[in-house]
Amino acid sequence: MSKYTVKQLAKLANVSVRTLHHYHQIGLLIPAYIGANTYRYYADNELLRLQQILFYREFGMGLKEISILLDKPDFDTRNALLAHKARLASEMKRYRDLIATIDRTIAGIDGEKTMKNQNLYKGLTAEENANYESDLVNIHGEKIKEHIATSKAHNAKKSDTMRGKDMDELAEIETGLAAFMHAGVRADDAKTATLIARHRDWVSGMWGRDCPPQAHVNLAEMYETHPGFQARYESIATGYTKYLCDAIRAHSG
Repeated sequence: MSKYTVKQLAKLANVSVRTLHHYHQIGLLIPAYIGANTYRYYADNELLRLQQILFYREFGMGLKEISILLDKPDFDTRNALLAHKARLASEMKRYRDLIATIDRTIAGIDGEKTMKNQNLYKGLTAEENANYESDLVNIHGEKIKEHIATSKAHNAKKSDTMRGKDMDELAEIETGLAAFMHAGVRADDAKTATLIARHRDWVSGMWGRDCPPQAHVNLAEMYETHPGFQARYESIATGYTKYLCDAIRAHSG
């Protein structure tokens, strides 16, 4: 059985002694026992619990929420680790795609090779954009699954050239809106209406069916709350997510 003092565990886990003292005070990480010398000692179970705490903190969860979760009778450390692994693997792939996109973009800026517009958007291909529609199930329920299946089937029939043209069109729309935003044009200005209409037509092209104004607004709501879309749109420009969604709502009346 492992046995660590506060100082030893702090060094091992790369946290401060003060942090471990705080976790003890709030009941989040209680030592295995207190020695006759009044030292706190931590054993294997406490090491595993601290690992979970640090994982959940890395994912942005608050200490109170972590405590509630870890103290649930049915909490399973192994299942939690598998979930962490799956989440990190997904994030790792996304970051690899983003890094590759940055490298390609820099190479294009430096004139090393021609940068195709669709490569600006690696990490969110047309197919992945269609897959994100599955999140709409949470909003509209099972009835929308048929539309999702239609979208996937529609995009599966497209050639690489057609997919490239789709992403070229999206690039023009989004860079145009970003230019308006940087120029101080309000999202609800008439100038953005044409680009929003093109965006709705682009969505229709992805779906393989018409995208009514209300459906476009529903997409905007998902864009604002979905981490994948948020990360992508904010990489275009800080504040772009809100600008796009405000413009969609403004011109969908």
